[in-house]
Amino acid sequence: LWQAAVNHLREDLPGQFPALPVSFDFLAATWHNTVDGAAFEVVSPARQGHLPRAPDLLWSVRLPAAVRTAPRVFTGPKPADTDILVQDDENTLHLLAHTGKIRWRLPLPAPIRSDFFAISLHGDGERQYAFSTADAIYVVGRDGILSPGFPLRLQVPAVNGVTVVDFFQSHDYRFFIACENGNIY
Repeated sequence: LWQAAVNHLREDLPGQFPALPVSFDFLAATWHNTVDGAAFEVVSPARQGHLPRAPDLLWSVRLPAAVRTAPRVFTGPKPADTDILVQDDENTLHLLAHTGKIRWRLPLPAPIRSDFFAISLHGDGERQYAFSTADAIYVVGRDGILSPGFPLRLQVPAVNGVTVVDFFQSHDYRFFIACENGNIY
C-alpha cells in the first residue's frame, strides 16, 4: 500500500520520511470462500513451514518497445535517489524513478554492450552513469544530459563493454575497453 501511495505524492516527499511509516516483518492475510461461508487466515513468521503467496505487484511501466537489458538498480541515501536503468529493443535508454515513473529517455544508435557504472566524474557528489556500445563510451547524468566530451567515439569497434575503475576512490576514473584490432584502450 505504501509503495502504491508514493506514486501519488510529490517525488521529493517520500524521501523526507526516514523509512516506511509502518514497519513490521512479513504478514499476509487470505480470504477463502467456502461452502459454509468464508475463512480468513493470517500468516506470520511465527508459523513455521508455511509459504506465503507471491508478493503483489508494486508498479509496472509500459515502454515503447520490449526490454533489451536487465533493469539495473542504483540506490542512494534516500528513496528518491534510487534510479533504475534499462534499454529497450529500439536502443532507447530509460531512467526510472523508484516509483516506476520514467524520468527521461535517451535514444542511442546501438545496443549497450557493458554494465552500467555509477560514477561522480566531477567529484561533486553528483551521480553519472557510464556505459558503452560497440562504437562509443557514454557518460550521462541523472538529468539525462551527456557529460561534456561524451560520447567518446571509438576509432575501432569494441569487442566487449567498457570497464570503469577508480583505483584510489579519488574520482580519477580509468575507462578500459578492448577493440577489434586487438588493443585495449
